[in-house]
Amino acid sequence: MHWLLFASSLIALGSLLLTWACHRCAHRQLLLPALPLGAQPPITILRPLCGLDDQLYQNLVSLAEQSYPHFEIVLGLADAADPARGAAQRLKTEYPALPIQIVIEPRSRGYNPKVSNLENMLPHARHEHLLVSDSNVLLAPDFLNRVMSEHNRPRTGLVVNLIVGVGERTLGAALENLHLNSYVLSTMCGARTILQHTCAIGKSMLFTRTALDAAGGLAGVRNVLAEDYILGQRFEAAGYRVGLCNELVRTVNAQRGLEQFWSRQVRWAQMRRHLRLDAYLVELLMNPIVWLLLSVLCATSVFSDRPAQLLALTGACLLAFLHKAWSDLALAARVNHSLPLTRGLALVVTRDTLMLAVWFVALFKRSLDWRGNRLVIGVGSELSLPSVEPAEVKVEG
Repeated sequence: MHWLLFASSLIALGSLLLTWACHRCAHRQLLLPALPLGAQPPITILRPLCGLDDQLYQNLVSLAEQSYPHFEIVLGLADAADPARGAAQRLKTEYPALPIQIVIEPRSRGYNPKVSNLENMLPHARHEHLLVSDSNVLLAPDFLNRVMSEHNRPRTGLVVNLIVGVGERTLGAALENLHLNSYVLSTMCGARTILQHTCAIGKSMLFTRTALDAAGGLAGVRNVLAEDYILGQRFEAAGYRVGLCNELVRTVNAQRGLEQFWSRQVRWAQMRRHLRLDAYLVELLMNPIVWLLLSVLCATSVFSDRPAQLLALTGACLLAFLHKAWSDLALAARVNHSLPLTRGLALVVTRDTLMLAVWFVALFKRSLDWRGNRLVIGVGSELSLPSVEPAEVKVEG
């Protein structure tokens, strides 16, 4: 038990240091100055739609009100009866001077519905430069200027952005946004700064047709869950640089429930676990609450007859967690807004506990439900249909 206490305490210290290092990387990344404007070639914005996301119409308006000189918008739907169609038609009506196309194509090209939608939209795009933008994303007016400035850097084939969550009104949405604004943001910046690796997150991706073709095209990722991450790797393999733009992509999560938070986090964790098991195991180090609690549990046995030492170690673990929680909240407040301290601490404890459960569930779970489709995830996040057991044949007589 003494050795277990020593090991858990050492891992807890390493977990805290790693967390703080990633937070520091995020703060430094956010301070980088904007790049000067350069060439501004025409851009086609591809926005796949499916269902009514929170404030969907406002998100679409943020596309139409870009300050960029030349761009068009292509909105894609897989079903003519999709409720998002009304918002798309309203946008086209209210911005008649802007080139806006609505593509309705039910053809499924693979198991990833987003990639199928994008493949159906691509023939309607008129420009070489393409921006893929998710439907729950709210963009600042100068967004296109900022991402194109990053794309103009030498050898750049793909530009992705820092992702944050805004607009929470429910507990599930608050947990989602806290996770995006602390853990996801910090690990994305930490990976880039410490490991010199840019993780491509598909909320916003700017590239050219030429670079996309060199990376294998959309057809090469139509049957994987992590199409964004894999595309990023393939751009690099093709000799292109993957750039990270500081312009924040604001993901609107307002009415998300706890069940939605859980199912999305499990699906994302399954994706990461099947992309790289070694990296997924390291993720457990990014949740200090696990190791701090284990240290306290071990200490209750080791110091059972020494209450002063037990109290000191428990207090140290509590202070360490409070500092980690404060660091989470400080980063989240920088990109979104501040939370009341008591509510913020409760959210951090709830999020960290749920994410520990998510980690263990995703370690063993292979099936997933995605937009009504039941699929199986395999190595490299490859998707397939679940095997169907043959029906039992009864023979009479």
